[in-house]
Amino acid sequence: MTSKAKLMERLKKELLELAHLRSAMSVLDWDTQVNMPAGASEARAATYASLTALHHKRFTSPELRELLEFLTDEMKAGRLNDKESCIVRETWRDHEKECKLPTDFVEELARLTSESHQIWSESKKRSDFNKFRPSLEKIVVLTRKKAAYLGFKTSPYDALLDGF
Repeated sequence: MTSKAKLMERLKKELLELAHLRSAMSVLDWDTQVNMPAGASEARAATYASLTALHHKRFTSPELRELLEFLTDEMKAGRLNDKESCIVRETWRDHEKECKLPTDFVEELARLTSESHQIWSESKKRSDFNKFRPSLEKIVVLTRKKAAYLGFKTSPYDALLDGF
């Protein structure tokens, strides 16, 4: 197996492990929204935030960046097939974007949104928006901060749209 092939396999293995971590996070998020007992939101939010930070650290690691830089050079030199080029190009794009976000910020936003879900759910049941308002205001502040970290030319919406 060539060096390029070994590095491509290493990238795929890392991306698979990151996908598994993201999958576990999705199950936690689903459970938060569907099954979690009242009063457990703080502990669940801490777990979710920790996993989010771990995912972010691994995805933005210098080791992954070095691997992507080498494979990007291989891609530009025409030594990757179409599928490999797509994997490298899209991973590089996502990596570059994520590197703009500090890990502590990513963790804070994950914790806040996770904690806020139970507050929103209770507010919705009681038709009491004012109970959720402080959480929503914090989410808006952090979302604007995220747009600033990512950068934009015309509107903060432009920086955030790609995530959806």
